[in-house]
Amino acid sequence: MREKIIDVLKEKGFITINSSEYKKMEPIENYNKNTIYVYESGGKSGYFPALNKTTYAENKLNHLFRYIPCMKNGIYYTLNFMRFYIDRDANVNVIYNVYQFDASRMIYTNQNYIGYPTRYTKHRLKEINDFAYNFFYNPETIGLDFNSTKENSNEREEHIDNIVNEFH
Repeated sequence: MREKIIDVLKEKGFITINSSEYKKMEPIENYNKNTIYVYESGGKSGYFPALNKTTYAENKLNHLFRYIPCMKNGIYYTLNFMRFYIDRDANVNVIYNVYQFDASRMIYTNQNYIGYPTRYTKHRLKEINDFAYNFFYNPETIGLDFNSTKENSNEREEHIDNIVNEFH
């Protein structure tokens, strides 16, 4: 699914960059401030070190945190395949197989400030200005039920188009 989304992003004009370009250690060749760049290898494994040597790792399930990192005009954008939020008790929670978009001026969204939204439901576009340090957006498109779409490639393709259009 991640690879197919990246393919559609590239069809829409996203340009692939490498790690050094994404981390701003070297300039992007033929840089254009209006181009959206995708760091295809970033977020590919979804590996989370804290789950190492656990049942998740033993069962080859330590890939829960996959994402697609992008950059435009010096701002980092991420399409996450999980949704983070802070509950009333100030605990950070995660819901898997539900999308969340984020944006930050830092390479890691929460590098200087934990700024997850305080709810897991979808946001309205007018709420964007409420985010002070990092921007998180919970899109309307929900995760795909892989069991119900196993045989229906048209439904998967439509789903990918929906999430790419909402992200783009």
